[in-house]
Amino acid sequence: MKRLRLIIPGLALAALTTTGCFLLTAQIIVSTSLGNLSAINGAASAGKYIDLSVESSDYADHKDKLKDIPDIAVLGTIKNNLASPVSADVWLVTNPSGSALLPSLAAVQAAGGIKVWSLGLAASETKTIDWDTSATLFTPAGKAALINDIKGDGIFTLYVFGSTDTYNLTVTNGVVVVIISAAP
Repeated sequence: MKRLRLIIPGLALAALTTTGCFLLTAQIIVSTSLGNLSAINGAASAGKYIDLSVESSDYADHKDKLKDIPDIAVLGTIKNNLASPVSADVWLVTNPSGSALLPSLAAVQAAGGIKVWSLGLAASETKTIDWDTSATLFTPAGKAALINDIKGDGIFTLYVFGSTDTYNLTVTNGVVVVIISAAP
C-alpha cells in the first residue's frame, strides 16, 4: 500500500510532464471605461484616448509578463437617436500623437485608423452589446490591430462614427475588456 502511494503521484507527474499540462500562465481581466459618448455627424467628441498602463494597474503589473490575449470585447449600450437606420462603427488609431482627438473620420483614416467593428441599428433602435455580441462584430483586421497594440505599448484611441453622412449615436457605459494571459 505504501508503494502505491508513491507510484500514483509519480505516474501523475509523468503524465503532466509528457503532455505539458503545467500551469504556465495566469489569466487577468483588464478593463477600461470608454464612458458615455455622443457621435453626431462626425463630431470629434466621440472618442477616447486610452493608455492601459495608466488606466489599469493590472495591465501595468503584468505587461512585461504578457504572453497572449485570448479574448477582447468592446461592450456597452448604443442608441440610434434618428429615425433612419445607421451602422455604429468603432475605429482604432494605434499610434495616437497625444490625447487630443482627431476631428473626423477622414482624419482617423489618414492616421492609419482601422475599423474594429460595426453594428447595424434600425431607426431609433437601442442595442446592448454583451461579450458574445461583441465577438461577432469584430473585423479580423480590427481585432488583430487592437490585440497587437495591447501587446505593444497599450496606447490607442477608439472612435465611434456613423456609417452615413447624418447620424446621431449615443454610447452609454462603454468599456473595453481584455483577457490577458501572463506568466505567473
